[in-house]
Amino acid sequence: MTRWVFLLVLGIAVACGGTAPGDADGSPPAAATPSPSATIPTPAPAATSFPTASPFPAQASTTGVAPVVEATPTGAPETPRQPGIKVGTATFEVEPAITGAQRTQGLSGSPPLTPGSGMLFIFERESKYTFWMIDMLFSLDMVWIGAGCTVVDITFNAPPPEPGQTPDQLPRFSPGAPARYVLEINAGEADSAGIEPGDPVRFTGDLAGRHGC
Repeated sequence: MTRWVFLLVLGIAVACGGTAPGDADGSPPAAATPSPSATIPTPAPAATSFPTASPFPAQASTTGVAPVVEATPTGAPETPRQPGIKVGTATFEVEPAITGAQRTQGLSGSPPLTPGSGMLFIFERESKYTFWMIDMLFSLDMVWIGAGCTVVDITFNAPPPEPGQTPDQLPRFSPGAPARYVLEINAGEADSAGIEPGDPVRFTGDLAGRHGC
């Protein structure tokens, strides 16, 4: 009976392609070697992409921020500066006489000048120009200035016409050396200001840097 059971088990093992508990030579069955576990690589997490520039304006830091200085609007009118002249250490506000019409009119018919003011005659070139006191109402000092911007001569106290004096009877006044500019001021101011030949001359205000001095 035991023999038939053994043969039945052996037949079933052969039919199934298996191995009998013992080989035909009677050796014990080999121990089964467990297969290693397969290593499944873990995928790296996908990189998260961000824009290089912030989609929203960054809030400006208030630390160390320089104050904003508003520029002067283009075309803004400049404040006019009173034309003037400095002769030696004396300064005068002046009315320029540049055109032929202005020089011909001069101070004829004008009231006496405000102290510290005058009229500045500006010519294109230096010469021994001749002045007269036609239609003048007050006496003048004439400061003659050369192209080199120094005083070359002074006429003191040129008087206005006397009553009934005709134009051809009026005295003429010219410098002892060529002049390009003539400063007319109230009589006595050249002396009180200490103006002397050789004094340097400089234009100021709106005349600064113009007309040679």
